[in-house]
Amino acid sequence: MMFKKVYHFILLGILICHPFDSLLAQRIAKDSLIYNAALKNVMATYHINIGDQTGKYNGSQNAGYTVSFYEGHPYFFKHELSKGSITYDNVLFENVELLYDEAKDWVILQDSTHRIQLVSQRLQGFTVFEQPFVRLVKDINTPIVSTGFYQLLFDGENKLYKKEVKIITEKFTYTPDLSVLFEKVFYYYIKKGNTYYPIAKKKDIFKVLNDKGKELNDFINDEHLNFRKDKDNTLIKVVAYYDQLKQP
Repeated sequence: MMFKKVYHFILLGILICHPFDSLLAQRIAKDSLIYNAALKNVMATYHINIGDQTGKYNGSQNAGYTVSFYEGHPYFFKHELSKGSITYDNVLFENVELLYDEAKDWVILQDSTHRIQLVSQRLQGFTVFEQPFVRLVKDINTPIVSTGFYQLLFDGENKLYKKEVKIITEKFTYTPDLSVLFEKVFYYYIKKGNTYYPIAKKKDIFKVLNDKGKELNDFINDEHLNFRKDKDNTLIKVVAYYDQLKQP
């Protein structure tokens, strides 16, 4: 597959740039600046030479929707492409045009002629509209609502994730065309240690971060935070403040 070839391409580029022997290999390993510069040069060359072929070899063409949108749209934030990045097969690709379909949990890449639906299992994360997303897998140790992409709202000692799901509902109109609208459902999780805790109500915050309950309650009141009306902002500030309180 095309993305796997990039590893060989990177290695070849580094070998060309730096003759390989044991002493030089040790120096490269120790000197991250030299290594990162070589890696960036090789990746830039890779993108120039490979160009639009990457998506075609690693995904299927996305046909979009055959219904009209009566209200809302299925995509994250805006119904338009965003310049972002993807981490695909653990390789970072920057400055790519993306859409994130929250109704189907698909990441769509736009090349010069096609929209490519990327293979979710090979996509570790991405950024769109400057917002980072990571792929989480539901299992016994990660009791999240479903395997898929989650927005990383706060990335510290403790982490805060948000899952926005758009549910398609048919809307019957007086026209022969089928229209749909999108209902939004939100899920929030605080990852404390290795455990994911669902946050549905304000009191759930204090159950998870109970060792600093009084300080957090005072902070919420002092900052005039309102969980019901502004969940994102409230949770981001509370988790960040909790991390601050836990610092030695």
